[in-house]
Amino acid sequence: MFQINVNKTTTLREKYYTIIILLLSQMIAGQMKVSAKVRDSDTHLPLEAVSIILTKKNDTLVVRKLTSDKSGHFVLTGVSAGRYQLHFKKQGYKELKSNIEIQSSGLDLPDVYLSLKETVIDEVKLKPISVKIHSDTLQYNATQYKTRPDARTEDLLRRLPGIFVDHDSNVLIRGKEVEQILVNGEAFFGDDKKRAIQMIPAKLIDNIQVYSSAKKENGQGSIQDETKITTINIITKKNKSLFGDVQAGAGLVKCHNLSGNISTLDKKANYSIVAQDDNAGLTGIGTHKMPSGNSPRTVQKRLAGINISYSKSPALRFYGSTEIDDTKSFSRESSRLQTQLPGNVIQYNSTETSSSLHNTSLRFNYTLNARIDSLTTLNVNTNILTGRTLTQQNSLSHIIQNQLPINTIHNTVSSKQRTGSGYLNAYISRKFRKKGRSISVGWYGGINHLQQNDTIRVFSMDNPASTQMNIGENRSTSVSVSANYTEPVHPYGSMTVSYSLSKAYNTNRRNIFQEYPGFSSVFLETKTTTLTQQAQTRYTYQRDRYEISGGLNLQQTELDTRSDHTTKSIQFSPDLSFTYKPNTVRSFILNYRNTITPPAGILLQPIIDNTNPLFIRYGNRDLKPSLTHFLDFSYNTVNSNSQPFLINLNAVLYQNEIVEQVTADTAGFQSTKPMNFSGNYLLSFNISKSAEIKQSEINMNFNTNVMYRYSGNVINGVENHTKISTIRETIAASKTFGESLDINFNFQPSLIISTNTLNASKTSFFTYTTGLDLSWSNEAWKLTGYGSHSYYGRFNTSRSRSFFMANLFIERKISKLRPLYLHLAYYNITNSKDYINRIISGNTLLDSAKEMMPSYLMLGVKWSILKNN
Repeated sequence: MFQINVNKTTTLREKYYTIIILLLSQMIAGQMKVSAKVRDSDTHLPLEAVSIILTKKNDTLVVRKLTSDKSGHFVLTGVSAGRYQLHFKKQGYKELKSNIEIQSSGLDLPDVYLSLKETVIDEVKLKPISVKIHSDTLQYNATQYKTRPDARTEDLLRRLPGIFVDHDSNVLIRGKEVEQILVNGEAFFGDDKKRAIQMIPAKLIDNIQVYSSAKKENGQGSIQDETKITTINIITKKNKSLFGDVQAGAGLVKCHNLSGNISTLDKKANYSIVAQDDNAGLTGIGTHKMPSGNSPRTVQKRLAGINISYSKSPALRFYGSTEIDDTKSFSRESSRLQTQLPGNVIQYNSTETSSSLHNTSLRFNYTLNARIDSLTTLNVNTNILTGRTLTQQNSLSHIIQNQLPINTIHNTVSSKQRTGSGYLNAYISRKFRKKGRSISVGWYGGINHLQQNDTIRVFSMDNPASTQMNIGENRSTSVSVSANYTEPVHPYGSMTVSYSLSKAYNTNRRNIFQEYPGFSSVFLETKTTTLTQQAQTRYTYQRDRYEISGGLNLQQTELDTRSDHTTKSIQFSPDLSFTYKPNTVRSFILNYRNTITPPAGILLQPIIDNTNPLFIRYGNRDLKPSLTHFLDFSYNTVNSNSQPFLINLNAVLYQNEIVEQVTADTAGFQSTKPMNFSGNYLLSFNISKSAEIKQSEINMNFNTNVMYRYSGNVINGVENHTKISTIRETIAASKTFGESLDINFNFQPSLIISTNTLNASKTSFFTYTTGLDLSWSNEAWKLTGYGSHSYYGRFNTSRSRSFFMANLFIERKISKLRPLYLHLAYYNITNSKDYINRIISGNTLLDSAKEMMPSYLMLGVKWSILKNN
């Protein structure tokens, strides 16, 4: 073993270098960071461009200064340990100061909430405003509206100005149906739009938000879809709550109801459990939510589901639902279809249809949001749906042309269908400490599988009886990747560059066997591949009172049908958005966008659907992608009495719109084939106004909608242009008498005017629907009544028709110590037979009468719970 000793003298310069390195390492180790998110205290929405100033405690010397980004997030870096004061400033909000102490591990603050300044007019301070406008969000302070102690969220919505809720819990805003309802920003039982407002008690609601959100939840890693839908977000109070109902009932006509639900609201973990076994057609969680008439003649529904939401900390959120549903129904319907054909020929098809349906489905939908660190976020969303549907349908059609019978067709269809679909969507986003830069990468994978077997038996005057069997299968798979990069170009503006690549495969197979002279079996198979590349550049400039956003989008689509037929298209599309908000009660919004939609793979198949021999649908492999232009203008304002006034103007222009080319023969059979058609457009004007009659405290909602639709297609080789004008008014009035009585009244008249080039004459008809909801309750009794009347005026040879029905519900508390109730439900007091409807479209008019569920009287018991800490 050898040992070598080396003695080396350390110079003075080397000692200095060593000391400097040690000091620098200590300084670097002492540099901490502070991060948090800034939100509006009312809406809980992120606040952008908030000025954040860090000063030493008891000192005015500024240590760091920056502004929050679009998500309200900020990160202060390079800060030494010590005691500081944070200042938060934004125009229109109260300044907030907070003392903090930074230790060796840095500081990750909870969300910071800023409050709006009080409004002062002529030196008189106003009472708290119950309706506010934040950019494109309409915010209602639920505590400012009076409801009964047992009211649900839908009862609260009826009290809010500008919102209309019908008896079936459908919600309309600005004349359009709300397409998504969230609870604290999260989906509640998937895409169910009624369960949340039927289950959650009104007294647990803090705020109601109304805004437009992206139509598709593709994740931040994908290119943003500019198509918007109307969304309601229910914000609950912070209190810990437990609520639910369990009930059972039975009637004399073999009707029954057994259902229950229980839910919790907490800061960390929420859950809702529902179960139901019912054949009374109940639409909500309570027996008082009896159907309004538009339901099958008989229905047997069994379901069970759970919705969960878990938040361990602001860095981890997990929510979603699982639900299984088994529904059987039977319905009868009489319809009369009027079709205008070239040469002033009018064809009538009178059909009697009876059908049974058995549908079973299982659905999973879950989302995970995880903050890996203060700058990195992971989002994963998955959805799985499986189902089976069995259908039996019998129909008898009598066809008349020029007042002469031309054919009678008897059709029987037996169908078995199995479906399975699912997708996984994941993206990860990263913010950089310098200059607020961010990058995100996303991935999406989806699959859809459909199997369908049909047996069709047809007998007509002109053809012998025949039996046909269809065995069909459709498989589709899609995969996409995307990336976004955002670069702040100055304190108020940012530039975003996005790219996505997607590929979709679709295979459609169909075997057709027919017992018919001279007909042999046919096998059809269509395989398509769609490759789409999309690049987008977007610039956003935001100040306190206005925001401008514009983008340029380039999309290349390649559609390969694997039959020596490939369609390539390149589309260049700009979009622009401008929002001006002079104060908290007024906003102007202008949007322009366009969308490019390739044809669905099934539309390229030679035969799409022949299960109904009266209406056979063919495909067209020459279809091109369609381009749709949207222009929207909105003006929103709220007066000093918290009554909103909303104006919307929408214009839509269609290029290469996919429409139906119709061929009708003299025997009453029709076939359709998709085709591209340009020049169609839609104009819509909507005004929503609310008012309060102070002397009687009646809340009034008025909505006027005027729509003009110009559309074209081809019928028997002749180009047809249709113009449909619709004027629709909605008048709703609501009043609460103390804490015992609620009265809600609505009246919806409409005038429809239609012309087409096949028949130059102008046709029009008038229709209206009116309804009355009444609820009265005290400590021992509850009474709920509902009545509606619908009227359809005369149209050409169609006669005027009307429909009336009423329901009654009585409940009695039978225990002073327990929330136990006895109830009596009386459905369809007037014993109405048919639910009527009328639909006009293009060159057709459909009058239908659906047989209603028979009247029943049901006696039941209910146990209810509501604990609010």
